[in-house]
This record gives sequence, C-alpha cells and structure tokens, in this order.
Amino acid sequence: MEATALPTTLSTDMDMEAEVTRAILELDALRAAPAEVNVGVTDGHVTLTGIVPSRMIAAEVERVSRGVPGVSGVSNHLLDDGSLTLRVAYALADDPRTRIIPPGYRVMCVFGHVTLVGRFADEPERQAAVEVAQDVTGVRSAKVVSTH
Repeated sequence: MEATALPTTLSTDMDMEAEVTRAILELDALRAAPAEVNVGVTDGHVTLTGIVPSRMIAAEVERVSRGVPGVSGVSNHLLDDGSLTLRVAYALADDPRTRIIPPGYRVMCVFGHVTLVGRFADEPERQAAVEVAQDVTGVRSAKVVSTH
C-alpha cells in the first residue's frame, strides 16, 4: 500500500492564524480601545490589516505577532487614527478643490471615521472636503461639522 502525504501548510497556517489572533486579543492595549485587526497567514508569513488607535498599538500588535512560534515574517499594514488624520490633512491641502479653504478647521479621526470641524464658506466647499477625505485609503466615513 502506498501512502501519500498531504500538504499541511493550510492547517499549519490556520493554526498559526488562530495563535496570532489569540496573542493579539490578549494585549492589554486593545482591551481599552477599539481596534480591528485582521490576521492572514500564508506559509508562515503573517499579514496584519485593519485599524488601531495609535502607532504604538500597531507596533505592539506586530511585536506579539512576531513572537508566535513558527512565524517567519510579518507584513504590518495596520492603519492608525493619527496617521490617517495626517493623510487626510495632506490630501485636503493638496487637492485643488480644498486647498483654497482658509485655515481654521480641524481634522479628527476616530477608528477611521473622519470629522472635519470648523468654518466652511458654503455647501460646495463642505462637500468637496468630505469627498477628498473619503478618497483617502482607510477612511470609513467623513462628515463636516460647521462652526460659526
């Protein structure tokens, strides 16, 4: 009788994904803050995607992922609210529709949801700001809260 060994990479990757996910869920930093971390494993290489509140938490998630036995590498594609806020601000400053808006508004991001708070001249200006913000990768939603 001839025996054929089936590849075990899939089950090993699935086991490793479960182990990495467990290690991430045990992080104290994630218990107090909302986060969405997706874990994928292919041939022992971990890919992290999602959104976390800060760069520090993103680094901690990567660190514990690397610490799981059998992990051969980690690709960290996590977004954090601080970096996303900067990306939206740069996009607004760079886009021809919004770079003419005078300073005096703030960009706030919480878990990927962007709020632009400040004075906007009219509805087309507000709409342009929302459209530019929503076009930034990682932004889940955008809205304007006008102050007068």
